[in-house]
Amino acid sequence: MPRPRQQLPPARTVSTRQRAADDSRHSTSNDEPPAVESGEIFTQTNRADETHDNVSHHFTMLLTENRRLIFENARLQEENRQLHERNSALCSRCNDALHHNSRLIAYEVSLLPYEGTDWEEYLSHVDVVAQSNGWNEQRKAQKLASSLRGPALSILSTLSTNERTEWVPLTTALSKRFGQQNLGPKWQASLEARRQKAGESLSDLAADIEKMARLALPGWPESCKEQMGVRAFLKALADEDLKRVLAAAVPESVQDALTRAQLIEAAMNKEGCWECGQGGHARAKCPKRKQPQPQEN
Repeated sequence: MPRPRQQLPPARTVSTRQRAADDSRHSTSNDEPPAVESGEIFTQTNRADETHDNVSHHFTMLLTENRRLIFENARLQEENRQLHERNSALCSRCNDALHHNSRLIAYEVSLLPYEGTDWEEYLSHVDVVAQSNGWNEQRKAQKLASSLRGPALSILSTLSTNERTEWVPLTTALSKRFGQQNLGPKWQASLEARRQKAGESLSDLAADIEKMARLALPGWPESCKEQMGVRAFLKALADEDLKRVLAAAVPESVQDALTRAQLIEAAMNKEGCWECGQGGHARAKCPKRKQPQPQEN
């Protein structure tokens, strides 16, 4: 049997007026935003303001905390610097004390005893030893007082208890008693009368004349002391031939005169004695020549 034909539903027709209305409704919904109520808009605005205020407040707190940390860091750095300086000063003081004590224990030099002779020379010895040991004036006075012997020890009885260990009173008293500054005329007369003794070497004569010239002219320039010493050295020589040859060389100082005199004397010994003609000695030490009598100063 033939299959019956399927019945299709009738086509739905839309009128032109209805289609225009639908197009108009769709166009309106696409162009305009959906309507929102005013209460919802106010709520969204408040939320945005609250978020901005929270961010601003948080940023302000961060700036304040950062500024506080900067000041705190600066304060800690200043305290650290002060502590470092204090520590360095304490360490330096401790090192100096340890170095000073170790030097006193291991390297301290003692003063020679002083019995009241040639105070100026002994004072130079005290200065050298004190500088080597690092003594101050009080330490120097204590060491000087403990080194006095013989006549110099009686100086302590003329001073008070405090002045015995003070540098200025102690040295002033010793200078007045044993100093040679006020005895210039006495030493000048001794220097003029100084003559070479029998058997006295040229070096011993020069050393004695240098000392006498220093004591005879205290406070004078060194050039004046050297000139007077050279003149006294030439005058004190016992050998007239040596004296003439040395005077012709015009020495500038006592040491220069001593060096030249020793060279001239060595040449004379090599050539032979000008008194007896034999070698091995100079004319001043010739056994056939009458020796001058020694003079007491």
